[in-house]
Order: sequence, then structure tokens, then C-alpha cells
Amino acid sequence: MESVEYQPNTRLAAVYFNGGNANLFRIHEQVSLSDLKQQLTQINRRLNFRDPRMVTDVEYRRPSGISNNGTMLFTHVKLHNNDDVRTMFSVFSEYRSYVPIELDTELVRSVENILSCMIRPTRPRTYDEIAALMVRPEEDEVYAVNLSDP
Repeated sequence: MESVEYQPNTRLAAVYFNGGNANLFRIHEQVSLSDLKQQLTQINRRLNFRDPRMVTDVEYRRPSGISNNGTMLFTHVKLHNNDDVRTMFSVFSEYRSYVPIELDTELVRSVENILSCMIRPTRPRTYDEIAALMVRPEEDEVYAVNLSDP
């Protein structure tokens, strides 16, 4: 079994990519929101080789209390800016490393990636070719409209 050394200034996080299964990782503290998204994108690319998607949204499950039966309650908080990221790490600093930060992330493809996957025509189409592909209304669907009627 491979031993994993402790890394200072990191927190244990359970990351859910697009609502999938949890993946446990150590994420760096004291980062900006864009750095956190980039860090999570790199983690996804290590998990799913050649996955071109990027993390766009990050939510964390903030502890909000304890229910009557003793289970911990959570509130979903979306990270909007760097202050939200600092607050998230501050909230979890009181739990030491026993409780992982639970992050829900949304992965999307970039426009460039989508365009690169499209099959492009070998030459531009002419007006006649485009017109032939357009759907024409049937005869019974066509009717005259008098614009002078109220």
C-alpha cells in the first residue's frame, strides 16, 4: 500500500463532479476562486484522461447545525468570489482535518472544444444549396394575410 505524506496548507475535500460519486483529494488553501476552479479542473483531468471540460461553478456544503437525531445538517453555498473561498476554509478550520469539505462542481466544455469537434463542410454552401435544405410550408399551410385588417 502506498503511503501519502501530509501536505501543509491543504484541506481534505470530497469533490463531486456534475453530481457524480465523491472523490477524496487534498486541495490547497489560501487560493483565489479562479485558482480553486483550475485546481479542480486539473483533478478532473487526472481522473478522466483527456476530459476537456472545465469547472465553472463550485458549491460547498456548509455545516449549519445538528438535527434532533444527532446528524449534521448542511446548507449549499455557491462560491462567487475570493471572500467566499476564504470563508469556506475558515468555517472548516474549526473541524481540523476530520471532516472533509464537500464540493459540488459543474463541468462544462469550452466553446473552442465544441467547435473543434464539429464536422465542418469542405467548402461553403451556395445560396441554392441552403435554400434546398430549408423546410417549405405545404400548400394548405400558406394563407394570405391582409395587414390592413385590425
